Order: sequence, then C-alpha cells, then structure tokens
Amino acid sequence: MCIETTKDIVQSHELILLQKYQVPQLLDMQIVIQDGKMQYWFEVTGKQQLADYLGGKPIGMEMLRTILFSLEQVCEKMPEFLLKEDRLSLQKELIYVDLADKTVHFTYLPFEDGCFPEKFQAWMAETLKEINHQEQACVELAYQVYEASINENISIHQVLREVMKNNVLKPEIPIFETVEKEKKAEFLQRDLQEEQVLSQKKKIGTFLADAIAEKKEEIQWEIKEYFQSRVPSSIRNYLKSNESQKAKESTILSRLSRKKSGEKEKKTQKEKQKKKKTSKEMPIEMYHTQKLYKNKDQPEGKMVYQGENQCEDIWIQGVEFFIGRNSGQADANIKTESISRLHARILKKEGEYYIEDLNSTNGTYLNGEKLEYHKSEKLNKNDMVQFGAEAYVFY
Repeated sequence: MCIETTKDIVQSHELILLQKYQVPQLLDMQIVIQDGKMQYWFEVTGKQQLADYLGGKPIGMEMLRTILFSLEQVCEKMPEFLLKEDRLSLQKELIYVDLADKTVHFTYLPFEDGCFPEKFQAWMAETLKEINHQEQACVELAYQVYEASINENISIHQVLREVMKNNVLKPEIPIFETVEKEKKAEFLQRDLQEEQVLSQKKKIGTFLADAIAEKKEEIQWEIKEYFQSRVPSSIRNYLKSNESQKAKESTILSRLSRKKSGEKEKKTQKEKQKKKKTSKEMPIEMYHTQKLYKNKDQPEGKMVYQGENQCEDIWIQGVEFFIGRNSGQADANIKTESISRLHARILKKEGEYYIEDLNSTNGTYLNGEKLEYHKSEKLNKNDMVQFGAEAYVFY
C-alpha cells in the first residue's frame, strides 16, 4: 500500500525509528522519494482491510475486543519508540487484519495532524453503527467505551486498559451499567403504563359501542310506538297507500327502462352487421411482429470452471459478490488450497461487471495479468479469470 504526500515532516526521528524498528500492531513502513514527493510504502502482504475481512457483516464481540486490544497495545508501545498518538490513523481503509493470527494492525502517518482523543471518539461513534446489535455484550462494551471517550481530560490508553481488564472505570468516570439499567427500567415502566392506558381505552370503546347500539334500538322502538299511538289512523293509511303507489311507479319505470335497453341492443347489432360487411370489402393489411434479440456481447454473469478439481460453476448475483474459501462470508465457495478466505470481489454497476482482488495470497488474474489490490477491472464476455490455481471463463 502506497500513500503519497507533499507535506513536510517536522520530526525526522520518527522516520528513522519507523524504518529501523518493527512496532507491534503497526504496519511496517518504508519511504521512497520520487519526483520531489514523499511516498510511504506499507507492508500489507497477508493482510486485508477490516471492511474486506468482515465481508459486509457487522462487527461482533470477538472482533470488537480484538480491535480495542490491538489499539491498546499500540498506545502502550508508541511512547517507547518516541511516537505520538496523534499521528495514528483510524481511517477505515487504513486498518488491516492479519489473516494468519487475526490480529489488527494500524497505520502510523508521520504527517498526520489532529487530536487522538477526538479521532477516537469519532471512530467509536461510527463503530456504534457497525456493531452487531443482536449481541448484547458487544453493544454494552461499545457504549461503555464510547461514553468513556467523551469525558474530558482522560487518556484513551487508560480507558482501553481498564476496559480490557474487565474492571470498572475510575471513580471520576460514571458507571454506565447502572445508568443503562435505570434507563431500561424507565422504558419498561413507560411501556407498561402505555399498555394499561391502551387496554383501558379499548374497554371504554367497546362499552360505549355496546351502549350506543342499545340506545339506538330503544330510540327506534320508542319512535315506532309514538308513531302508532299519536299519529291518526287516517294519516297512517294515507302514508301506506302512498308507499304502495311509489312501488307501482318504480315497477313501471323499470319496465320502460328494459324496453329502451332492448331497442339499444337491436341498434348495436345492426351496426355490427354493417361493419362486418364493410370489413369484408376492405383489403386486409398484414403486420409482421419483430423479435427482440439479446445483445450477444452482453455478459450473463456466469463463471464456467475450467480446472480439474471438480469445482462448481459460479452464478454472480447481486450488486456485490464475494468469492473465497470461507463459506460463512463468501457468496461463492471454492474449497481448494490456493484460494484465500476472501479472495476476490465482483461488483455490478449499470449492467457491467467489475472484478478486484482482496489481497489474496495467490492472487487473482484476468487474462493472464495479475490484479492489484482493490483496483477494479472490467469483465468482458469470454474473459479468462483465475483465482489462485483455479481457472474460469466469464460469460
């Protein structure tokens, strides 16, 4: 990995120490000056970026503890080599995982500016979004570290050391577990109160609905009795006769409407017969349907195996597709010794396919040329793709 900059280095002893000694949990660095620019080359062989190592999965408890433990080790060792915490980078793309021993390595940038506690706080805020919220222990640990990091005049190294020992933080730092428990109790009590209120509202609603229905029946019965007792019989007979007259009128109207509809149907039938006669006389125009053919050069997203180890063909699905030996993280699993845990990644953008190597041990080759780490190359139909020792043809 190469980082190029034109910034001047204030303390040159850092460069000498970083090139001469190997600091634990820091990527090894060498410096090259080319065209007046300073190039920092970091050794990432056998390592993967943290995001690639996770393969889109959230950070679990084990990985979170590994990251914090590695960071605590770095903070402890840097003063011995006269290195400053402020120059330690916490950018996602500069944090690597060693595939052999699963340790986490960070990048030290001699030209980096900024306050390390502020960088750590910002990094923890982003990490809170990426942790596995199904693991309660992971969530509690992440929030404990974040809450400790936002306190003023506190050493991040001290916070990490205390957390890694599973001890309670010092008295000046609040005990976050009790706070969380009190918050949870408040939320539970509030939920219970809301449920009780809702149940009472439901009971009141059903009671009111029943009462209204009963009242309606009573009112209708009282109106009927009042109508029969108070209204004279002559008026009632007149209203009844009026109702029967209306019924007779409605039957007459329905008969008239039927006659009209029958006449309309006869007219429409005559018009149809005329149209048929005219259509027989008119010449028939012939229209030929056109077939839509798929572009032959458009790839289907299929890798056809060409080797001798009886590996399966690969169908590429989705926008991001991982290939590797680890069945838990890779979308396509190739179980041979030359394949890394997460070997390569294929991206689909606007119908086109792109492939990139994930710093695999034995490399990824496109038409015989080795791909660089994290450099995307377009896949065309009939391209030869080789993952380690396993060859495929892309269709």
